[in-house]
Amino acid sequence: MSIQPTSRDLIELTGRYRDESGIQIGSGTAAFSTATNNKVEETRALGRWQHTEDNWVNELRVSYEDVTWGPTPLTSDIGQLFRRTDRTATSVNQYDLFRIGGGTNFQDKGQKGWTVQNDFTYTGFEGHTLKTGVKGKWVTLNSLQQNQLNGVYTYDTSLNGAGSFNDQVPYQLQFGAPSGFGNPVVESKNFQFGIYAQDDWDVNDRLTLNIGVRWDYERTPAFLDFVTPQANLTAVSAAQYPNLQNTDYNINDYISTGSNRKAFTGAIQPRLGFTYRIDEEGRFTLFGGYGRSYDRNQFDFLQQELTVGSFQTRTFQFLNANTVNPCTASATCIQWNPIYLTAEGRQQLANSSVGGGRELRFIRNDLKVPYSDQFSLGLRSRFRPVELEVGYTHVSSRDGFVYLLGNRRPDGSFFFDNPASTTDTPQSPFGFTPPGFGSILIGDNGLETNADTVYAKITKPYTETSPWSLDATYTFTEAEENRQFGETFSLDFAKISDYPTLRSVGVPRHRFVIAGSTDTPIGVSLSGKFSIEIPNVSNRANQFVRSVRTATCRCIPGLAGRRMGSASARLRRDQVHQCRLPERRIPHPSARGHHQPDERPQLRRLQQQPDRQHPYGRFAVGVRRTFVVQRRG
Repeated sequence: MSIQPTSRDLIELTGRYRDESGIQIGSGTAAFSTATNNKVEETRALGRWQHTEDNWVNELRVSYEDVTWGPTPLTSDIGQLFRRTDRTATSVNQYDLFRIGGGTNFQDKGQKGWTVQNDFTYTGFEGHTLKTGVKGKWVTLNSLQQNQLNGVYTYDTSLNGAGSFNDQVPYQLQFGAPSGFGNPVVESKNFQFGIYAQDDWDVNDRLTLNIGVRWDYERTPAFLDFVTPQANLTAVSAAQYPNLQNTDYNINDYISTGSNRKAFTGAIQPRLGFTYRIDEEGRFTLFGGYGRSYDRNQFDFLQQELTVGSFQTRTFQFLNANTVNPCTASATCIQWNPIYLTAEGRQQLANSSVGGGRELRFIRNDLKVPYSDQFSLGLRSRFRPVELEVGYTHVSSRDGFVYLLGNRRPDGSFFFDNPASTTDTPQSPFGFTPPGFGSILIGDNGLETNADTVYAKITKPYTETSPWSLDATYTFTEAEENRQFGETFSLDFAKISDYPTLRSVGVPRHRFVIAGSTDTPIGVSLSGKFSIEIPNVSNRANQFVRSVRTATCRCIPGLAGRRMGSASARLRRDQVHQCRLPERRIPHPSARGHHQPDERPQLRRLQQQPDRQHPYGRFAVGVRRTFVVQRRG
């Protein structure tokens, strides 16, 4: 609704309500019964007041939002994952066959609050357009996450030898259960503040400079005021878990007292751009710029430090049931009993040990905020009736959030490599956990991406004498990353710096988009859009698979990438040999999807492009077309 009380004032009121639900099915190895029922409910309202004077304009916005996202299992039943183990004389390959039973995703998350924003534009100085603005947001974030309530049982189908199929004795059980302390519903009353100033300066009749700076601040009480529970402190103490005494990180950097975490105040973001008309007629224009932009650490990651403690994922291994990584008898490695298939049996396991096999989450106290630097340069030209444009953009993103494996061996090392042995197999220390607990996961910064993009664009504007328009753009992107697109859990190396930087498979390499419209003699306008994109082609289904090639051509599972000289891997360069062997990755449960991404704006998610197998590697083509018919009048 629009209201114009005076010739200088405009008031607009808008509202939006969305109620959406749908069924989401997992990967190709998951049966339909494991699907998730996604439900999104959204209410938004916006009030906007614009006041105009001779040389300034002021715009005030007040908005309200209430958004909830609640995925639940389509089927309420236990889940069963069946994995196969293939062995040769030189390698071991373990992979998923199929998964049946109920789903694991049970969450209820949302955000609600008010936003006030004011933007002011002043044109009273000749050759300058000054813009400044301020924004405040008071938003309450809430999260309830109780995944794997019914448990997931993982089977090694090759347990009884070749030709057999084991579906009676699982080697691992994971299930969620209340801990008895803490509140499973995490609520954080966040405050966000931003301010900016910019000057569009016409230096002369050809050159225009855009100079600006922005500063953002956010306070997240759920993270800043969090106090690490005493049970977690005891679990990683020198008396209970001496493995951390001689390791490559200090666990004290991840222990919060409720007062040793500070909100980040360094989010200063300079912006500089220019436009230069090369000729008098303005047919050729050169433009470019640089800018820094800070993101935020997603609340969906930060809240896990609290929710994992209140509703814990318990992990139990079973003796003599895993032919690849057999466990040693302990409080969380026990003999299998069929009663564990029931809720009563799982409760017995939850009460059987101090930690109940639950994971321990710690996040670095001086956590950085992710940011991106962007550089761009382009040339625009006008040749009636069309306009041509070519450009280049480089984007570097740093300090992305990542979860690393904090477990260490008794001597403090991550990998074990016996120089005197030619048959030992270095692996991630998943089996070396604090007594009675599951793995230690530490949250840190370190994800990096780089993208170089070139594009060519042709535009034919709509005019009354030529009542049709066309806009076509071809884009080529070369992107690289140090973790596979969208992965947050990096559990195969001690440090994120040990992972290689490889070509990204989640960003389309080639993309072509064309849109157009035309009038018709019958007073109807037709418009349409067509897009096609081809992601990166790789000769490996998973570029980040962990494999090592040695002089004896034996596969060393559990390692990643190309950095054979890293201290944490403890590998000698003279071991590297030019041979290629089957590859294996042993995924940790946390990396297998039971921490589902959130669809809320605060909890932005990344979506991997659909792909299909191709004789030469990963290959995918996506086509989208849209047609609109609109009557003129």
